[in-house]
Amino acid sequence: MSTMSLTVIFTLFSSFLASAVQCSPNITQTSPIQKQKSVGDTVWMLCQINDLNNEVVLWKFVDHNKFIARGDKLQVSDVNHYKIEVLQGETTDAPASYILHIFNLQTADQGFYECSVDKTNQTLTYQLQITEAPTLPPPPAVHSYNFTDCCVKEGVSSACQPVCDPFNQKLPASFDPLIACALDLPKLLKCGSDGKNHAPCCKRRLLPDICQDFCLGKVPSNLEDPHLECINKTMDIIECYEEGQNILPLPPTSISTVANANGFVVNWQPPIKNKDLIKGFYIHYRLSADSTYKTSQKIKREMTSSSIGGLLSNKIYVIYMSSFSEYGSSQPSELITQATLGGQAPIEQNYNIQVCCDKAKIPTNCKQSLCKSNVFEDLDPAVIFSCYGYLDEMMKCVTGERNHTGCCQRNGISDECLGFCSGNMPSLDNNLSKCMIKLPLIEACVREGLATIPGPPGNIKLTEVTTTTATLSWDPPSTSANVTQYIVSYLEHSLRDRVKTPNQNTTDNTTIQLTGLTPNTEYDLTIISANDAGQSLMSPDIAFLTFDISPSEPSITPSPGPVLPYNLTECCIQKSLRKDCLKLCNYDFIISAPTTELYTIALACSNDFDKVISCGADGRDHTQCCRERQIPDNCLNVCKGDMNNADILCAFQAPQITQCFVEGIVDQPRPPSNVRIGQITAHTVTVSWSPPTGGPKAESYYVYFNTPMKTELPQDNKIMTNKTTYILQNLDSGYTYDIYIVSANSEGFSIPSPSLSAFIAPDDHSFNCSDDFTKHSDNSIDLKSVLSVKKYTQTTVAICKEKCLSASQGDQCTGFSFNTSTCLLVIGKHGNIRQEDRTDFYSRNCDFKTLIQIPKPNITTNQSWTNQQECCTNHNISDSCMPFCQTGNAFSNPATCGNEFSTVVACASDGKNHSSCCQQAGVPRSCLPYCWGAVMDKDHPVAQLCLSYTRMFVTCFTKGARTIPSMIRGFSAIDIQATYVVLSWMKPDQNCNESDCRYDVQWLSNGQSNTEYALKTTTANITNLQPESDYHITVSATNQFGSSLPSPMLNVRTRPIYKFEVNFYIRPHKVIDSGSAVRLLCEVFGAPEATVSISFKTNVKTTDRELDIDIVSKDDAGEYTCTVKQTPNAVDTVVKTLQLMVRYKPEVLHVFGAHVEPDAAKTAYLKCIFNGLPLQVTWKKDEKPVPARYPTTAHVVFNADGSISDTLQIHNIRSEMFGTYQCNGTNKFGYDVGYLKLQSMI
Repeated sequence: MSTMSLTVIFTLFSSFLASAVQCSPNITQTSPIQKQKSVGDTVWMLCQINDLNNEVVLWKFVDHNKFIARGDKLQVSDVNHYKIEVLQGETTDAPASYILHIFNLQTADQGFYECSVDKTNQTLTYQLQITEAPTLPPPPAVHSYNFTDCCVKEGVSSACQPVCDPFNQKLPASFDPLIACALDLPKLLKCGSDGKNHAPCCKRRLLPDICQDFCLGKVPSNLEDPHLECINKTMDIIECYEEGQNILPLPPTSISTVANANGFVVNWQPPIKNKDLIKGFYIHYRLSADSTYKTSQKIKREMTSSSIGGLLSNKIYVIYMSSFSEYGSSQPSELITQATLGGQAPIEQNYNIQVCCDKAKIPTNCKQSLCKSNVFEDLDPAVIFSCYGYLDEMMKCVTGERNHTGCCQRNGISDECLGFCSGNMPSLDNNLSKCMIKLPLIEACVREGLATIPGPPGNIKLTEVTTTTATLSWDPPSTSANVTQYIVSYLEHSLRDRVKTPNQNTTDNTTIQLTGLTPNTEYDLTIISANDAGQSLMSPDIAFLTFDISPSEPSITPSPGPVLPYNLTECCIQKSLRKDCLKLCNYDFIISAPTTELYTIALACSNDFDKVISCGADGRDHTQCCRERQIPDNCLNVCKGDMNNADILCAFQAPQITQCFVEGIVDQPRPPSNVRIGQITAHTVTVSWSPPTGGPKAESYYVYFNTPMKTELPQDNKIMTNKTTYILQNLDSGYTYDIYIVSANSEGFSIPSPSLSAFIAPDDHSFNCSDDFTKHSDNSIDLKSVLSVKKYTQTTVAICKEKCLSASQGDQCTGFSFNTSTCLLVIGKHGNIRQEDRTDFYSRNCDFKTLIQIPKPNITTNQSWTNQQECCTNHNISDSCMPFCQTGNAFSNPATCGNEFSTVVACASDGKNHSSCCQQAGVPRSCLPYCWGAVMDKDHPVAQLCLSYTRMFVTCFTKGARTIPSMIRGFSAIDIQATYVVLSWMKPDQNCNESDCRYDVQWLSNGQSNTEYALKTTTANITNLQPESDYHITVSATNQFGSSLPSPMLNVRTRPIYKFEVNFYIRPHKVIDSGSAVRLLCEVFGAPEATVSISFKTNVKTTDRELDIDIVSKDDAGEYTCTVKQTPNAVDTVVKTLQLMVRYKPEVLHVFGAHVEPDAAKTAYLKCIFNGLPLQVTWKKDEKPVPARYPTTAHVVFNADGSISDTLQIHNIRSEMFGTYQCNGTNKFGYDVGYLKLQSMI
């Protein structure tokens, strides 16, 4: 092999070297220093620098390529693991000391640490060795590293490609690297290093620090003469490249970020190559103006998303990631530049959401619980169900009426969860759990979109409609994000169920004219704001009707004929006014008559005064004139010809009011005539009228419209036009509208025309009735989908009722309920609605939204497990999820367990009751079963919604693991009599000291519950029981922090009270060795004539009162029964049992291994079950005694069937502890060995 073939790569840089003289501080000691420690120890490293001046000292962990400290500031998130201490010298010429402390050392801390002075070549290296850390695999016997494929891919010139196979290519003596590889050095280094950090290997080979860049696969940024020394180290660098191929990971891929105001969420995928080597990841980040990266805490290997918080708003950050293994780390991933958002303050966000919810008319109780910026962290199932009819409106408000789907899709949110991103609540079905575990990422997308995506336009108005055009205007959104265009979508109303793609126009203005429309056609229209970041949600629908081609849009028509003098007396006669009152029907008399005379006639004619006033006003509104003449407010209605709310005292104002009447008759128009309703569509009403008959002409008209349900007339419901036909646009179907017209000119207004009513029938096209009903024998029904309608009247109720009745076969239909966005039939397959649920079935008052009732989920409360591992096994967790379930690592990446995640959460309670902590953390009552280990029906929406509290569960479970007693083991009844039971159990394995641990025993019988509290011993005598009664008994351990879960329930039946006594026992009273003799005695007192039989495994062995076994074997071990009957009354029978314990050569019945995550303070449980009663069980690992440095405890349990369970607990699992273990059960008859594996779940 040619030496030249190995030195070519690094001779290339010699042509670029430039000498430079630089004065710099110096580190007092530069020789490498070694330190050796054990797991759990603390280490400190001293770095002293002379002449530091204003330069900055850096501490770096070379193996993981992360900066620990810059000056006296830590650059890492795990601040409890590191500390930097700076000591200045007492004199100016004394060196400065920078001391790095590392606490609670773990195997992952092994490696090289470097102290350096920034912008100099001054470094000091420490090599930290951890006793328990794994050793490096031996180097390959034959060198074969070849990276030619990468060179071809990266475009290394063909003349230089032989260098890419350094161990096999013999380069000719004439090969000149400066010619053949002049431009290829960066590519060669990239391919040779293969994305891995080879710096630790270079450190072990004592390469100069100045060569470290080559070990990282990059050309030094400041090539200098000292770099020539690296040429002599080419062989070492190449061999490090080769060594790293099988022990170092590649960086993560597909990295993306989602920003918010004070941080970002990072998503990634693990590399495909060497994926199994990865132990975790780091996120490295810095302000774009800084030079030193900060590093996140270690991120578990199964995670593909993590967040960084506490950053500055409106700042640009540079981000990259790295992977690490047991032996080192990858090179940095590609760099990402991400700006944090300015964002809205939470107070402003909440205010905007509250305003939006007010507009959507969400009731107060739902608004308080749901209309808030952190709603994704608090999805209380009780609130979700009670406010179900408002969830879509709430989601639109919480998302800021913006569509965040693009961000969600980029970050891997599945289709069934995209409703959270686009303002629509997803269905409450068994896919919901996938959404709950993605809520933090969804929330990050929403927060990013609030700052970058515009909201919808506001105040959309139809300014003009003709036969073929419609002109609209709107206000730009009030959000900070710029709008680059508006997307106007419109479609004929009759086509909306058949055509999925509407017509679209775009504009960058806030007005648009739609052309080419069809005459006399109703259209639906929405507008979206958009920019490069995304789009708003659609504006509310606008419905409008174009005019017909027929002459239906005439110009204003003058009143026909000349203005004739008004005959007030004739009007009064036509209204049948009494003759003695006709004197009031004369304007001159009213104006000039003495007040006393006028009041006397008015009082006499008070019953007909309204006729006089009506004729006097002559259909005009004289209010403005009356105000100018200071007529009292209580008499102003008289000025419009209306006596309502006026009293007889207004007669004193008659002269002034009459003067207004006289002036108005000359100048003001009368009301329009012949007002009529024309065409009515799903959202429009056409109204037309004729000009006033007689009097001054009308120059314009005001069209008023309103619904009877509204008490006030909003300003928007008054339209001015100069035509005698108008189309009321964008009305709601299912309502009756009151419509009237007022004439107007420059002098004033007429009184309103007679009011007409127009009923807009429900829009049949908006119905989507479900036929998916399931009927049950108890007359309940499952209705698996919903009937969507826009507005509700009695007609829509009838439609829903008819649909329900027909689908459910007549009177067996239970019903449905309404809200204003959905006719709720019931959600999901669990909705067995019954009448007693008090749901408002067949509701005819549709102005409010009714509450839907969802039955409670099935909850498994009878525990058949005592710890996390048993729980996972007994609930049949799948093989793919089992390692995550048994270790709790599913919390870091919930998607790994999918629909099993809810069971994993319950199992993670680990036999402890965390309810108190959960309640204090704000977990709602309906979700507390998770906190005490209950397994809820995983398909039920309650169980899935509760997963939004997973963060709180994990916090409480972690806290309780160190403080709350674990579940009690070995609970049994050692004596059962007619009126008492003696119980016994074993002390819990965890958190149960004799000084502060107490026991509570609870028993139930016939629905009655009793508890004996705070027992100090592990036995209890339950007295005053009833003979021949069933009791269900549990026991739990309690201390000041909480209690364990109750033990698995023990079911016992007390014995009857007999007229005689029976004793059944063994002689000798001890464990019997195989081959020995034994006697079983069944003694009867008080019944000399009783018959006795002794049985074994249902076979009667003897009818005597003694059973002798001369030579006992293992087949004789087990339960024996003595049955005593009182003759002649055989009803009085006593049955006694005992267990014959026989010791023989041990036999392994079952073994239980474990999967555990290393270096995460986890405990493994290894269990072997023996027959034969071994006197001693010893444990080995890989055929050798378990090392004494392993923190272990052992527990032995005598099982009711005569077997023995021996459990070895290994605490604080590390990688070195994995392997094959043996349990050796031994007694004088021999031994048996069980083999079981402790494996990493990673």
